[in-house]
Amino acid sequence: MSRPLPTVLLVPLLAGLLQAQVASAPTSQGVPGGYNAVPTDTPMVLGARQFVQAFIPSLTLEEVTRAYLKVVEGYDVKFVCRATLEDGPSLWEFVVFQNLDGNWRLLSATRLTPGSGAN
Repeated sequence: MSRPLPTVLLVPLLAGLLQAQVASAPTSQGVPGGYNAVPTDTPMVLGARQFVQAFIPSLTLEEVTRAYLKVVEGYDVKFVCRATLEDGPSLWEFVVFQNLDGNWRLLSATRLTPGSGAN
């Protein structure tokens, strides 16, 4: 007849097995509480792009090349795209917030590269 292992031996054994399983589990690409890369054609990114285009009509937004999402009592959407002003195309980064009611607010618009001159 086999005797059960004493609890003193069983707890460290189970803890070691659990730790090994956690270490071998696949990790997510995202950062908890930070921006996580998302496809550029997700509805949230498309909505943010549409909002920026309406908010800054003098800027013609083109294809979104990178997009990121952060969950914060709503959503921060950060995206990079080429945009054209009167001095030509340049690369821009926008950060847009959508609250839980669905309302948008532009947090930042940063020109990453200079324009290429008059078109």
